[in-house]
Parts: sequence; C-alpha cells; structure tokens
Amino acid sequence: MSPTCLAGRYQILALLGEGGMGSVYRARDLELGEDVALKVIHRKISLDEGMAERFRQEARLARKVTHRNVARTFDIGEHGGMKFLTMEYVDGESLGQLLSRKGKLPIEEAIQIARSIGEGLSAAHSAGIVHRDLKPENVLISSSKRVVLTDFGIARAVHVPDAESKTGGRLIGTPAYMAPEQVMGSLDIDGRTDLYALGLVLFEMLVGERAFPGSNPLIVASARLYGATPTLAGRRHDAPLALIDVVSRCLEREREQRFASADDVVRALDACAGAPGPPSGSEPTPVRGLVPVRAGERTVAVLVPSTGGLDEELGDGFAEQLIDALSMVRGLKVKGTSVVLRPGESIEDAGRRLGVQAIVHGSMVKQHEQVQLTLKLLGVEDAFQLWADRRRVALAGLLDTVDEVAGKIAAALQAEFPAQAAPGRSAAAPAELVMRARHEILKNPFNLARAAEHLEAAVRIAPDDPRVLSAFAMMQAMRSQWADSSPEIAVAARRAAMRTLELAPGLGEAWAALAMIRLTVDDDVVGAVEAARKAVLFAPSAAEPHELLGRILGEADLLDIAIDHLERASWIDPLSHMTIADLCRLRALKNDWSVVETLCQLLDVQGRPEWSAALRLRHDPWRGQTPPEVPPGLFVPGDRRGMLAQLIGQVAHTRQISGPVREGVEKMLSLAASGTRMYRFILQCWVEMCLQANDHEAAIEGVERAVSAGLQDLGWLRRMPLFAPIRGTEAFTRALAVVEQRARHVVAAYRSSSNS
Repeated sequence: MSPTCLAGRYQILALLGEGGMGSVYRARDLELGEDVALKVIHRKISLDEGMAERFRQEARLARKVTHRNVARTFDIGEHGGMKFLTMEYVDGESLGQLLSRKGKLPIEEAIQIARSIGEGLSAAHSAGIVHRDLKPENVLISSSKRVVLTDFGIARAVHVPDAESKTGGRLIGTPAYMAPEQVMGSLDIDGRTDLYALGLVLFEMLVGERAFPGSNPLIVASARLYGATPTLAGRRHDAPLALIDVVSRCLEREREQRFASADDVVRALDACAGAPGPPSGSEPTPVRGLVPVRAGERTVAVLVPSTGGLDEELGDGFAEQLIDALSMVRGLKVKGTSVVLRPGESIEDAGRRLGVQAIVHGSMVKQHEQVQLTLKLLGVEDAFQLWADRRRVALAGLLDTVDEVAGKIAAALQAEFPAQAAPGRSAAAPAELVMRARHEILKNPFNLARAAEHLEAAVRIAPDDPRVLSAFAMMQAMRSQWADSSPEIAVAARRAAMRTLELAPGLGEAWAALAMIRLTVDDDVVGAVEAARKAVLFAPSAAEPHELLGRILGEADLLDIAIDHLERASWIDPLSHMTIADLCRLRALKNDWSVVETLCQLLDVQGRPEWSAALRLRHDPWRGQTPPEVPPGLFVPGDRRGMLAQLIGQVAHTRQISGPVREGVEKMLSLAASGTRMYRFILQCWVEMCLQANDHEAAIEGVERAVSAGLQDLGWLRRMPLFAPIRGTEAFTRALAVVEQRARHVVAAYRSSSNS
C-alpha cells in the first residue's frame, strides 16, 4: 500500500499544513530524486476559473523572487483535475510550530528571525510583489536556522492592470494578521501592509501570544480599526526600548506612519542589538494562554477500526490507546475520543465534520491470539494516502504496536513522537485487558466497575509496566472523582500514578491522574496546578488536564486563560458535558450571555437537557431573568447538582426561601464532607438563593461559612452579579481578601510552572 503519487512523478510523503488556497505536502520528485513541497489547490477553487488563475499567478509572481529568505517555486502541474504547485522543500518547522512549542522567544532570536523576514520581504517588494498573508505558518525555519518566506498564494503584482478586478475589494488574508487597510477592503495595497503583519509576527514572537487574540474572525479583524494599538511596553520586561519602538511603528494604524520600506525595518532591527532596556519596575511578561488550535498544529482524528462486528470492544480499546499515545506528540492536536462513520458518510466528510486535517482508519480482526491489523492515514482535503500499514501481530504485543503506529503517524504529519511516549514495557503486557478497559471507560465513564476489573487484572500480570499502571491510575482517579469517594480508591490511584512516574516520568496520563487526585481528594489546588501543567507538557492533547486547569484558573479569576484551556479541552473531547458546563459558568461571569445560550443549546442537541436546565436555573437569575419551569422527572434522584438547581429555581420564582428549601440544602451539606469542593459548591448555591430572596444577612453568613471551609472561587466573589447589594460590606471585603490571597498562590504556581 504505497502513498499517493501525482502525475506519475510526485509521491506524497507527509502532510505539511493547510492554508486558504490548498493543502501542502512533502513529496518525493521521483524523476530528480529530491523532496519538494507540493501545494494542491482546493477542489472548490479549481472549479472557479478566477480563483484558479490566482493559483497560476502564484507561480508566476513567486518565480520572480530569488533570495535565500524566500522559498523557490518550481513548477505547476495537474492530476485528476486537481492543480498543484511544486516548491522548494525546507527541512525544519514553521514559525507557528516553533511558537507553539516554545512560547515567547529570546530577544536576539526574535530579532534575527524578524530581520530575515524583512530581508525576504524586501526582495519580494523589489520585484513588485506584496505577500498580503504574512503569518507564522508562512515563515519556515530550516534545521540550519535559515528563515524562509513561503506561500505567496494571495499576493499580487503592484502594477498588474487588472488587479483590482481580481481582488474585487474582498478581504484577502488571515484576520489575525491583517493590516487595517486590508480589513477595510482597500484595493490600494503596498509593501507597508506586509510591514504591519511583520510587526504582529514580531509581537507574537516576543510576547508568546497574538497581538489581537480571539476566535471570532470579524471581531479580531475589526479590533485594529477600533481597538487600542498593541504595544510591547509592559508585556516584555527585557525588551530594549528601541525594539518596543520598532514594533509600535510597524503597527501604526495609518500606513503613512509606518516604516517606508522593509529595508528600513531591517536597519532599525540592527540598531536594537545591545540597545538599553526599559526603565526598572516594568511589568513582567504575562502568562500565555492556549487557544483551541494553535498556529502550526496538525489535527487528526482516529476512527474506530472495523472489526466486522466480531469484537467491537477490542476495536474501541485499540483506537483509544492510539489516541492516548498520539496525545503526547507536540504540535499534533488529536480528537480525544475515537469516532465512527455516520451512515453513508465518507472519510473526507467525517474529517470535515470533526474539523481535522487527517484521519486514521482501518480494520482489525482477532484470530485466536493474533490480530490482523490494517491501518491508513488519509489527508481530509484531498483524500491523499499519507501512510499505510498491514501486519499480523500477537495479541499480547498490541501495546507495542500502538507505540510504533503512533510514531509512524506522527512522522507522516511532520511531528515527532517523544521518547517518553514509549516507556519501558513488560514482556507479558496484558494488552487485551487494557484495551477492553479503555472501551469501558469510553462507553460509561460514570460506572467504571468493569474497567476496574480489567485493569486490576492487568496490574497483577504486569505490575511494573508504565502503560498499564498509567491507565489504572487514571481509571481510579475518575472513579474517585465521579463514582466512588472511598479512600481506598483514591489511595490506589495515587500509588499507581506515583509508581508510573518513577518508571516513566514523561507519561502525561499519570500526571493528569495525580492532578485529579490532588484537587478532588487532597484539596491541594496548588499541587493540582503543578501536576496538570506537567500533564499538558507531556500530553498536549489530553483533555482532562486542560479541563482541570480551566476550572482552577477560572476560580483564580484568570478567566481568559481558563476559557482558553476549556475551549481546547472541548475541541479535544466535544462530548464532555462537564467542560461545557465549566465554559458556561465562566462565560456567564463575563456576561457573555449569547455564548451561554449557545452552550446550553449544544447540551440539548447532545441529548443532555438536564445539564442545560441546571445551568439555566442557576445562571438566569444572575442576569435578572426568571428561569423556565423544569419538566417533572428531568433530574435523576440523588443528582445533587440537579437538586440544587431545582432549589435555586424555586427561590427564583418565589423570591422566598421556604422551609423545604432550607431543609434540602442542610441535608445535602450533611451528606458532603466538610471542607470538600462539593460542600463549598452547595454553600455557594445557598448564598445565591439568599441573595435572590434579599436575605443579605444569611448570604454574608453563607459566604463566611464557605471561606472557612476553604473557598477558592475568587472569580465568583468578584464577578457574580447577585453580590451587588453586599459587595461593599465589611464582612464581604474581609472574605474577599482571604480568597484573593489563596488565588495568588494558585496564580503563582501556574506562572512558575509555565516558565519552567
């Protein structure tokens, strides 16, 4: 099963990335025996002759530029009705991937990269070409540190007579990096547009986040017309004053105020070397948050391999184990749960539905103690086969096979499978037990009895296999959090996690399990943050640590960073109702009510009306609305969150706290261990009921009681609208000061672990 070959000459080797015009692959030129970058125009563009002409123009324009900082363009070809372009292959990574991996860059490294970009732009501008879509993904950095500009796909020659008719005043470019004149749809574009984008790229290299963050393209684009101009001042404490001035001048809203040419920018950057820094007392660099899909990341989903209906549990478990292995690959973003095709759905349609660039699919057939395994990796946009494998393996060796397959998939997606992702293993690895346990966790995460049986047996067979211990630790941590608070389960989870980390310190799943135990059992928020940050470091595509960090940082009132973590967790695992609920709460605290309603509707669509009803019952009173009546029988008996929501709803409708409401709250408090997160959550809901009933004295007493029980939720105290009548009281101010001090420890732990 060989990879796809185009025009009988170019053999597809790996997916390099996707852009507005098409997908880019690494391909082997079989005629010359060299690797090239091959860009395939999207099918929908191929059918538009005007858009296809822009694709041909890319080659004509780009070939005019010969410079070491600009990728060379070779040829145009066609295959099966698809047009493609071949370019110089740069062995390295994009600037977007570098920033995703390292965050902010050292001053000198950022200056050198920006200087090289400036020199490449100077060569292009001299040839009459404006890039118009400069961004980190279009800047390549070779293994020898050569900086190369690529993708002039939406550039145009300044003096082309019919250029105006071809652009038609449309927005051409990437919203996060557009100059103000591009946002306004101006036809009068020149090299200073690229200098604005260079300023944005330089800002991102120095700060570690975009100058104009956000996920709504229109809002992001319009921010440079109506928002404040970003500045490095106060954002990078070691930046020389001259460098701060370079960025500010590139980002001038009026292009006449920017540098006149790329050469001027290069000279200004040269003058920054050894220039004095800012005055003492400047603010330190802020913590960098995460966005759902970072620049330069590859995205992939794993379909459950077909088993012919003979052993679906094993197929589910294999897919989940493969996802767990791939989640440890930096620069690769993996959907956190395996999926199946919908009736009549193609692989390509499934990939577009899931929002990924590539899909792993295949089949596995169990035959006694062996498995016949067939797997393929397909690019979604063009259905190119990037990698394929067919093998027969012993059932006991499936865990080793997963590690090997994950490494091959990572390589085909231009990512590196880390050494810690394949730790030491047992000769008698109980692969089948682990994979059947993964199936049980996937199908019913709130009832893990069968998963526990499988993994307990697996640990008895291989007590020192890190993969087995890691799966066992996570399963026990989940049981402790959602299903069974027995001390022995928490002890087993902690012991397994710690033993795993002794054997394989780089296993993210074990760090995530430890973080869950520290938060839910130990109430050690600082320790949970430190462990969760380790989990994210070693397993960037694991949903659990992102969800946990989002919850903790939201309570510490770092709402934007918390939302970034939660949105990332939700992308990885879109069916996590707890993640959606956490997002809903933080959006409510930010008064983003349209987003709150969208999230509630999403829960309804997913068949969880009890979750959306509970969220509306609690949050509607925050914005002065009476929540809707709850249909009888919606909440399952014993669901404490659902019962609390019902009690809040009763108070919202009557504006009074009846005897049954008070008794219901006290009963739930008596069943929750004092000082636990659930105990504090019940008190928070009680305080909100008191405020709705205008019983301010009882509300203050409830706040003090929650603080005494260890309340960490600073975001709630600062932002929850119902607190308005008591916010200025002495008792509330005292309580707020205590929780602010606790939050400072959490923020310090997060920042310290972010910089380590």
